[in-house]
Amino acid sequence: MNILLELIGNLDGYTLGHIQKKLEAEKSKAFQLFQLYKSMKNKDHVPDDEFVMKKLYGPKANEMGTLYRLKNRLVNNINQALIELNTSEGKTTFLSEQNLILYRIFHAKGIDQLAEYYLLKSIKYAENNEEYTLLDFLYGEMIFFCKDSLTKDPDFFIQKRRTNFKMFNILRTIDEILAVMTFRLKSTQNLAGQLSVSKEIDKTLKTFAGDKEIFKSNQFKIKFYKTVSQTLVQQQKFEELEKFVLDTRKDFLDSNFFNKQTHDIKIEQLVYLINSLLVQHKYDQVIEYSNVLHKSLLEFDKQLYDRYIYFYYQAQINSYAVLDPQKAIELQQEVLNKDNIIKDPYFIVFNFANLAFLYFVQKNYKQVVKTLQKVYLNNYYPKIDISLKVELAILELLARFELPDANTFEYRLAQVQSNLNNEWKEYERIEKVLFDIMVQMNNDPNYSKNKEIAKMVTNYLKTNQGNPNRVFNFDPWLMEKFNLRE
Repeated sequence: MNILLELIGNLDGYTLGHIQKKLEAEKSKAFQLFQLYKSMKNKDHVPDDEFVMKKLYGPKANEMGTLYRLKNRLVNNINQALIELNTSEGKTTFLSEQNLILYRIFHAKGIDQLAEYYLLKSIKYAENNEEYTLLDFLYGEMIFFCKDSLTKDPDFFIQKRRTNFKMFNILRTIDEILAVMTFRLKSTQNLAGQLSVSKEIDKTLKTFAGDKEIFKSNQFKIKFYKTVSQTLVQQQKFEELEKFVLDTRKDFLDSNFFNKQTHDIKIEQLVYLINSLLVQHKYDQVIEYSNVLHKSLLEFDKQLYDRYIYFYYQAQINSYAVLDPQKAIELQQEVLNKDNIIKDPYFIVFNFANLAFLYFVQKNYKQVVKTLQKVYLNNYYPKIDISLKVELAILELLARFELPDANTFEYRLAQVQSNLNNEWKEYERIEKVLFDIMVQMNNDPNYSKNKEIAKMVTNYLKTNQGNPNRVFNFDPWLMEKFNLRE
């Protein structure tokens, strides 16, 4: 494994910028190597070490040991920068571990007053975060520290360690509860929905009702929420997921559970809720909760903004595509015009494709064709999945069918049919039938009254109904053309 490339490839833009700024002051070979590997991020082909060696040290360079030492030094620089970035002033991550390091520094120097101060701070942060494994070690350190003191009584921390041990047992019980519940939830899959997931959850909790302290634990609340929500997603029980997330979110809000440390859970809950509402076509509520999501993403210096802002826009666009297509187009254009929303080149292609389909829904067929040209000219287009290429070809042909340019339609139709026979010959999905339908429609000016074509359309609609794999739904266009009802 190329550790250096893995490190750089998995760090976000903000972190990479911080590291670059730190390295840039030196203008060293390490900085040049960082820049070189950064330029390779998300690339399919990565040059080998020999290429990198010659790039940094010249065409005659052949001492690979020099490069390996440089790579190790850069890895250490990145590690140090990551630690600084995550433990800088104002950061609450790893506070217990930070103070533990300071305790060890001063304890080794024999500066007991400062050592005790930082050890107590470490214990405080670990207790606040319910880090029971770490606390067992910290209480042990404090008991050992008290042995050399004439004024510190170790009994206080001995009792704390014993209480902490009891929490270990509680955590084991939590894992047992979740294991039983997970099994019962999964077993409902084999009963064709005859059992209610909510009832299985209640049944499990009643089994362990005697351990009241467990249900007060934030550790339990987090594990319980994650276990149930993930199981409901796997089973595609979206109505129950919606209810469960709403109930859990209310409980968390009422108990002031959400803070900077649990902010990711707050965002994750909103994402689960929005997805469950989208599947149920509750678009008004999707818009409502996606606005709540956007407001939440601005909290705590926008620490999760970059990770979830694209999801926010997609939720809004998918909802407005049904409720207000023009609004959806405006939002889609906003996404494409802002550089910081879409990071993956595939999603740039996909979002232009989605914009083209929104224009199709609006019957703005010239804009459909114009927007699709941006898709075809994108450098990433040759790498996209054949299924998406075929659906884009269908989208273009349907748009061109509506435009007064029969020659161009027939030319593109012949091109697509050639691709299906050659480049796309592995494609076997039902959408291929649409090309046969379009050929027949093009050959018969009175296609809507042609019973043979109408039968092809009816069979296609029946077969493709509710297809979860298609990117775009062309059914409404066909139904309108042949005066069919849902």
